[in-house]
Amino acid sequence: MGSKAYRDTFRSTGWHYARFRRGYPDAVFELFRQKFGLDGTGRLLDLGCGTGQLAMPLAREFEEVVAMDPEPEMLSEAVALGRGGGSRTSSGGRRGPPTSRTCGRRSARSGW
Repeated sequence: MGSKAYRDTFRSTGWHYARFRRGYPDAVFELFRQKFGLDGTGRLLDLGCGTGQLAMPLAREFEEVVAMDPEPEMLSEAVALGRGGGSRTSSGGRRGPPTSRTCGRRSARSGW
């Protein structure tokens, strides 16, 4: 599989991914909290974040979340989904949803 084929694997799937991919059960996040002693400090790096299935639910457990995905549409969906709930961005400690400023084409730097 060449690099172009890989790059195109998730092209145009963000909308469907955000709506039809099952989320992780709450027990997964509770396990993370207990196992890693998550306490609202530190930084989470979510590489290949997709539409934020891990980053968003864990955002309350960290001071900062950096979410990156090679597919711009996935990041756009993450921004849109982040606007739906009480989100916070990490840029300068501002409160509010992820925006096009905090979720870029190649990386999303936000606190959902």
